[in-house]
Amino acid sequence: MKQENEKKTFSMRMLLNMVGLFVFTGMIVSAYTQAFYLDEHLEICRFVYMTAREWKEFFLFVSGTAIIYFVLANVLSFKKKR
Repeated sequence: MKQENEKKTFSMRMLLNMVGLFVFTGMIVSAYTQAFYLDEHLEICRFVYMTAREWKEFFLFVSGTAIIYFVLANVLSFKKKR
């Protein structure tokens, strides 16, 4: 009979999932927090403006990359029980 209070082990799969979550969340958040600068009149201006199409393309790129990453991270670290 297994004990109910067993501690979970920290695996490479869990580490890869956590790193991936932070990386891809950071990429999406960094797109919204674009660089600002002060111009010669000391006004705060945005460095780069992205159009709606560029936002869509960036989001699709990050989403596609995240899906591929998580599929590979979970499939390659899957172990069969014998």
